[in-house]
Amino acid sequence: MTRDEPGVGLKTYGSGIALVALAAVVACGPSARAPVAAADPATPTTAGAPSSAFGVSAAALRLHRRALVLDTHIDTPQRLAFEETFDLAARNTNGHIDIPRMRDGGLDAAFFSIWFPGTITGPAAVRRALGLIDEVREVVRTHSRDLALATSAGEIRRATADGKIAILL
Repeated sequence: MTRDEPGVGLKTYGSGIALVALAAVVACGPSARAPVAAADPATPTTAGAPSSAFGVSAAALRLHRRALVLDTHIDTPQRLAFEETFDLAARNTNGHIDIPRMRDGGLDAAFFSIWFPGTITGPAAVRRALGLIDEVREVVRTHSRDLALATSAGEIRRATADGKIAILL
C-alpha cells in the first residue's frame, strides 16, 4: 500500500514513519551528542535555552537531548542540485534545513531524499538520481567537520559520537 492509495491517510502513513524512526532510536541507542551552541549567539538553541523559550517542559528538553533525533525526509538534495547560491553551512533565510538549524534543533541524523518528478523516466531518471546522490556526497565531503555519510546504525552512532550529523540516503 502507498499513501496515494484510497483508504490510506496521512495518519496511517505517518504512523509507519514514526515506527521507522522509533526503530532507528532503539537500534542506535541514546545520542552521544554534546549540547551545541548556535552559530549566532543571539539565536536560541535547545541546548542552552530555558524550556519556556520553546514552550516545552524541562523534562521534554532532557528527553530530546537524550534521544537520537532523526528526520526521515529532507528534500535538500534538490536545493543542492538546482540552487547555485544555496549553502548548507549558512543560516539561510528561506527553506527549513541548514547546518546551523540542524545543530540548533539537535538533529542527529537525516535522510536526504533522492526525489524527482515521475515525469522523468528511463535513463534520464537514473542520471537525475545519480546526480542527486553525487550532490549529497559532495556536501558531506565539503562539510566533513559537521556531516558524515551513514549507511548503518553503527555509522549513525559513530557520527553522533564524533559530534557530526549523520546523513543517510
